[in-house]
Amino acid sequence: MNASNGTEEQAVEVLHLRKTYGDTVAVDDVYGTPAAYPIMVGQGFGHIVNTSSAAGLVPMPLNAPYSTAKHAVVGLSLSLRLEAADLGVKVSAVCPGYVRTPIFDTAVTVNLPRELASRPPGRIKWMEAAQAARVILDGVARNQAVIAFPAYTRWARRAISLFPRALDRAAPRQIREMRSYRTVAAPK
Repeated sequence: MNASNGTEEQAVEVLHLRKTYGDTVAVDDVYGTPAAYPIMVGQGFGHIVNTSSAAGLVPMPLNAPYSTAKHAVVGLSLSLRLEAADLGVKVSAVCPGYVRTPIFDTAVTVNLPRELASRPPGRIKWMEAAQAARVILDGVARNQAVIAFPAYTRWARRAISLFPRALDRAAPRQIREMRSYRTVAAPK
């Protein structure tokens, strides 16, 4: 659930948090899930679908607040999934990689050129939004705990699980490259 279904007071707080922090906090899921969950438990069925990101499955250097929030959404979803199963409520976390949407048209970039921040790194390709929607709906129909896509997102998750130290060796080069594009010098 990517929109709050809570009280008016909660909605105002969500808007304040979003204005203050942007999309670096998981406010929609934190407020929306508890609002919908009791209703679904009461009726004995339902499916909560929380939106995370590939950054909720693998570390995202130089964007730790975003990655932290998205890991929290995955943790919330997987924990609640176990609690809710015998009450008839299903829970999934959607973890998309790069999906072509208008979000990058208006996203605020800090200390990084917009053209660099608004394109996938390396050889990674965009997934079209309609294709992403089909993947999500298919994952919900199959009651997947984590709906991760495209394939590189699943591969990265598996690789980091199997070889956690590999990222320690690979990340510094990428981090240095990203830092070289900064428009303001880092504090000393």
